[in-house]
Amino acid sequence: MTTATLLTLIVHECQNSRVKSRIADSDHSQLVLIRMPKRLLRQLLRRLDAPGSGYETLTDWIRVAVETQLALEDGGQMDVIDGSTLHSEMPRGRASADGPSPRRQTASSQQLTTGSHHPGVAEPEPPSSWWTISSSPALETFASVGSNCAPDRLSPLSNRIAPFLVGVRVLVAGVTHESDIELGEFIDRAAQVARFHALRLRHSDSVHGRRGLDKWSVGWPAGADAVKSLARFRRYYLLEKNGNSWSGPLLSLGLCVVDDGRIRPTRWAGEIAADRTGAFGESDALLSKLQQDAFTKALISLEGERSELLAFLEATASGEDVTRDALHAHLSARHAGWSEAQRTSQRAALVGRAYQLGLINVRSVDGSDSVYRISARGAEILARGGDDIGGTK
Repeated sequence: MTTATLLTLIVHECQNSRVKSRIADSDHSQLVLIRMPKRLLRQLLRRLDAPGSGYETLTDWIRVAVETQLALEDGGQMDVIDGSTLHSEMPRGRASADGPSPRRQTASSQQLTTGSHHPGVAEPEPPSSWWTISSSPALETFASVGSNCAPDRLSPLSNRIAPFLVGVRVLVAGVTHESDIELGEFIDRAAQVARFHALRLRHSDSVHGRRGLDKWSVGWPAGADAVKSLARFRRYYLLEKNGNSWSGPLLSLGLCVVDDGRIRPTRWAGEIAADRTGAFGESDALLSKLQQDAFTKALISLEGERSELLAFLEATASGEDVTRDALHAHLSARHAGWSEAQRTSQRAALVGRAYQLGLINVRSVDGSDSVYRISARGAEILARGGDDIGGTK
């Protein structure tokens, strides 16, 4: 494609569109010409022009795409990048059927702009009853973990485990007072709890000098734009509405059931929620061993994740340190039909989840690159083929 063709196509696509006035961006310091197929460019511009896209300019979209890929290439240490995955709109409509109502969204946005007495947190603290458990709910409160017809693997952008604690805790705390929770109410509470603790964890990372895979705030909605960060968090760590049904990782992992606009936690969620966690300032450890076991079992309950995780652990079990390039070569051989971006995202997800689950050890080489080796716990799980994991039953 020639430069002239590219520029002509951009102008053509922007006719009678609000994108036209947003192509230019006075903030950038350099102009970069990007060549791409016409089909791809048309898709990009239509997405940019869609209501609720969340991007002010074409520059914003491309900058976020570049930042995301660079973060993934740097070893999977991907923080929340504003707008990085805002291609699904926030739920609209009645709270009981279609997610948070417009009134609730407005209230949440207003609350997210006021102050807090917590260091590093600009938002108010939600009621602690939304995520703390004062007494154990009755056993009949929890739903059974049934057969799962959800996708057999998570999105690679669900690349940490600790953020799932938000949905689990909010669900279990809620059913200590009622048998189940309206979906819209659950989404509202979880969003406010996640945002509050995301900023607290980001401040804690700074104070304690946590870097790379050791950062606790990765995956949490800590971005400067609360709306965009929470849209990403809902999709990759909670639930979202698709037509007349709900889907999302909480359902895929067997941590909740949804029925007629209401949501209940499963027994797996109950066991995870019962233990203390550093994510909510209750412990020095981000995840307890029980929580690591329970999340590992939930993850392996998805056949696709089971296969990927066991293959990944086997690749780190040679007795030697494994480099990032070696892991990438492993994924290239395993998924020859995938693009480089897909393999990079998958590697980041496997490393990020396995590290928080205590399945691998990571050390830095020359202060920059990292090498990986299976941990004793990871070796035990690999030897058992993923069966007989402690924690939930």
